[in-house]
Amino acid sequence: MKKFAIAATSVALGAIFAFSVGIPCAYAASTVDCDAVMQAVYQRKPLRQIASDMNISPRSIGECVRKADAADKAPAQAQTEAAEPSTAEGEPGAAPSVAAPPSN
Repeated sequence: MKKFAIAATSVALGAIFAFSVGIPCAYAASTVDCDAVMQAVYQRKPLRQIASDMNISPRSIGECVRKADAADKAPAQAQTEAAEPSTAEGEPGAAPSVAAPPSN
């Protein structure tokens, strides 16, 4: 009886392995066109409708929105840094030099 149980288990595991090799993994067919997604978002379409129209997941829409937000913030930060005066002549962030007080 013990040998039969071991043999049956071995056959079952072998069958599971054989069938699992034939099942392909699901991968995305192509990358998401974030420009088209953002145009639809700016037109105020519902996210579920955008996802179904473009055959993408709602998570992909969120990733495109985050990328667009990051791209919008980068030039704004560069402009604010350029507008701030530097504290020293040679190196930004260095303390300005102070002349020594005269001694009497």
